[in-house]
Amino acid sequence: MSAEPSSLLAGGTSLHQPPQELNQEQSRTVWLRAKRRPLQVSKSSVQSDHSSLCDSDKEEETPPKSQPVSLPDELNKIRLSRHKLERWCHMPFFSRTVTGCFVRIAVGNSSSRPVYRVAQVVDVVETAKVYQLGSTRTNKGLLLRHGGDAQVFRLEFVSNQEFTGGEFTKWKEAMAGAGLQVPTLDEISKKEQSIQDAINYQLNDKDIDDIVREKDKFRKGPPNYAMKKTQLLKDKAVAEERRDGGRVKAIQKELEELEDRAAALDRKRTQSISYISSINQRNRSWNLTASQKALVAEGYSPFARRKCQPTLMSNTRDPLARGAILAQLDQKYRSNSAAADPSNAEEKTPATQLSEDWLQAHDFDLSIDLQVPTAGAQSLPVSSNPLPVSGGAPRRSFSLEDYKKRRGLM
Repeated sequence: MSAEPSSLLAGGTSLHQPPQELNQEQSRTVWLRAKRRPLQVSKSSVQSDHSSLCDSDKEEETPPKSQPVSLPDELNKIRLSRHKLERWCHMPFFSRTVTGCFVRIAVGNSSSRPVYRVAQVVDVVETAKVYQLGSTRTNKGLLLRHGGDAQVFRLEFVSNQEFTGGEFTKWKEAMAGAGLQVPTLDEISKKEQSIQDAINYQLNDKDIDDIVREKDKFRKGPPNYAMKKTQLLKDKAVAEERRDGGRVKAIQKELEELEDRAAALDRKRTQSISYISSINQRNRSWNLTASQKALVAEGYSPFARRKCQPTLMSNTRDPLARGAILAQLDQKYRSNSAAADPSNAEEKTPATQLSEDWLQAHDFDLSIDLQVPTAGAQSLPVSSNPLPVSGGAPRRSFSLEDYKKRRGLM
């Protein structure tokens, strides 16, 4: 170091000159300590300057939390879709979570195309109309604000798509025109955390009972009319035992409404069945008409008389009648067999011989005179030659007493 510092120690001693009063060893120690002290101060100052420079650069890179949103993706973080509103409309946290979020709402049509706007949810209200929202029913609506305008919309008009660049620019212009501030990144982060808490919400027994009660309030009819009627009858019996006249009248009125709804559904179901029956009857009539027209076109007349006289077959002994029947059968079956296979007509047995064999097989006489023994007869003649047994059936055996009785020996 060429320049000497102007700081002095006690007694006017310079930092680079050892004192004269102290001995040589002590003076050298004091002189070295005093010489080292300015260098330590300089090093600490350099470190502080370096740390402050780094902090300033870091602050410049990180945006402040109070900075307003400038991109559609930042606002889409707290956007609610119609599917999510459908799942949450009966939840206990619905009003608390939805308020402050943004939705993409349909406001009308322009050139046959739907027009959407970015709107912020101000409040959740109940409308006078109960409408269908997906698979559930509700009467809730959203009070939405777009710039300086506010209006109530039903949840069914909320879009499932994200905000576009044009819709985001239109919303910022409307907010600037109304003199309103857009949300900051800090507010977006807090609302995003609120939505995440709603997604991870755990339902308890009370919440489930409230959800079921609210769904039943907007249901068109009970899922099972028989079970509902049985429950109402039990409640009515309990109310009658408690002598609660008001409760009995209310349950009776509910029973009558239930019966009316069930009757209306039955009429509707019967009407559909009768309509199907009429369609079937009409189709049968068409088929009958078409078949009749086809028969007429082929030359078949359904009103013409046809020969339906049957052929009588009998075992007559009159030779003339028998010959006529045989001739008729021969003519009938010979013509059919010749038409079916004319090549084998000569090889086959003549129909006359077949007919005669067929008739002769049944031409025999039966004797119906039976020999019945009288009461005064002493003995019955027994043939010495017994009749042969056909078919190999076993003979009937009898005892000696039966034989003596039949011979009249006893």
